[in-house]
Amino acid sequence: MTGRAQQLRDALAPEADNASARFAGHHRGRLPGSATVHGVQMQAVQGLGLHVPGPSCHVGIGIEHWTAFEPTDDPITCQRAACVHAARNPPKDSVDVHQMLLDLDVPQGPGQQEAPTGT
Repeated sequence: MTGRAQQLRDALAPEADNASARFAGHHRGRLPGSATVHGVQMQAVQGLGLHVPGPSCHVGIGIEHWTAFEPTDDPITCQRAACVHAARNPPKDSVDVHQMLLDLDVPQGPGQQEAPTGT
């Protein structure tokens, strides 16, 4: 990396870190001035060795947008293929905020038997 590229990387690294921290645990985001909700994936900043969260469909990508791209829990509404795929295939570590969680650890009462285990 050249001296100028390293200077640029050093100047942008704190903003890239802040953008990543804002999206911790979030897999959907909205660009400024838009009602469209996009899937989110980490994207490389060309030539600088930085990664920032951005729309899965790569629309609106630019330095001015990683500082303003905001996380949301709203459903994905972008109809571009990458965002549709993200909506249909959420990351394994995510839980849809609209999904009810059930506690399936049911204690056994008198006269009840534990279910047999498979052989």
